[in-house]
Amino acid sequence: MLNKAIGLFVALIAFSAGAQAAATKTPATAVTPGELVSAFRSNPIAAKRRFAGAPIRLQGEVAGITEGKAGGAFAVFGGPWEGYLVDAAISEDAAAKLIPGQTVIFDCQTVRPGDLSVGIIHLVGCKRR
Repeated sequence: MLNKAIGLFVALIAFSAGAQAAATKTPATAVTPGELVSAFRSNPIAAKRRFAGAPIRLQGEVAGITEGKAGGAFAVFGGPWEGYLVDAAISEDAAAKLIPGQTVIFDCQTVRPGDLSVGIIHLVGCKRR
């Protein structure tokens, strides 16, 4: 009987901790590719602090689709951003369903900061909504 009570107590604590973690999850910052470029152009340090490590909801028009490594792909977003490129890492299955010119929304894990020095704003872990 005591073992059942302890097991129930442990399960309740684990459930409570999981519910708290879900409740405190950082909401995604909603942006367009143009807004990302503008932020990184005006102050790359501030933009990196704002976007790197945070979830991002990206909405924009797909300009092209490229193959990545190991079954991955990239949705590339176009715009009048000379010197910058915005892309989202997606699965090959998701890429097969895209059409250039199509407006999409992706929920992405974050911006990968290593690419910013060469003008690539690369979003990783993206899934289409």
